[in-house]
Amino acid sequence: MFITMAIERGIDVKVIAEWQGHRDGGKLILDSYSHVNRVNAQRMAQLMTSEQTSNVITMPTERLA
Repeated sequence: MFITMAIERGIDVKVIAEWQGHRDGGKLILDSYSHVNRVNAQRMAQLMTSEQTSNVITMPTERLA
């Protein structure tokens, strides 16, 4: 239940794996809990937007000589 809740709350899988003592960078967790990722796919998709959010700084496009 802990891993499921951590994934649902957006904790990085590599961090969860480290907490669990895994040394595989999250592979076991991704293999075992991939269904949890699908459940949250819509919520994650909403984070991807073409609109500029207030926490993004636009970088200048001019080239430096």
